[in-house]
Amino acid sequence: MSEATWPAILLIADKSDETIVVEGLLAPLASACVTVGTVDEASEVARDREVGLAIAVAVGASTEPARRCLEICACEALRTTPVLALVPDDISPQETAAIYSGGAVDCIPWPAEASVLHSKVMTFLDLQRSRVELRRNAEELERAEQQSRDYIQQLEEMIHRTNQMALEADMASLQLEQIFNTASDGMWIIGEGNEVLRINQA
Repeated sequence: MSEATWPAILLIADKSDETIVVEGLLAPLASACVTVGTVDEASEVARDREVGLAIAVAVGASTEPARRCLEICACEALRTTPVLALVPDDISPQETAAIYSGGAVDCIPWPAEASVLHSKVMTFLDLQRSRVELRRNAEELERAEQQSRDYIQQLEEMIHRTNQMALEADMASLQLEQIFNTASDGMWIIGEGNEVLRINQA
């Protein structure tokens, strides 16, 4: 899969200067970046397109950083999507632990170096891309196996019908032979040498 086909990055952030900076840092990456302001908007995006990574920007958020990240991690539409949290550099260890416990794959203190953010984002995108490819390959394999099972079933049904037709033909031949052999009057045919032959018993 080429970089151009990588899943999108979903940026969940309040409108702030920090959000503009993060968008600028993510711009050079291959994946498209979609910015939303609420968890509901994030759910809509995740239902409509393949999202490779969700970034919860908890810097300058209107709610507490840990609470903001936990709300995003709890989003059902993002259940299979890794969530990366950008948090204030003065966040407490207890809040960081709560964010990890809530399902975030990593916490990056803000402000962060562009190289650090790029490395983290690309790592998680690559992992998610691999998971998506594995899932699609598994689905294709399941479809192929189902087609094989359907073909075998059709073949077995065809063999059964053929055997049934052969059996019915044998029974009809036997019944016809019995009719010929039990007939009181002679049944005659002209043979290949123009001879007259009796085909039932005398």
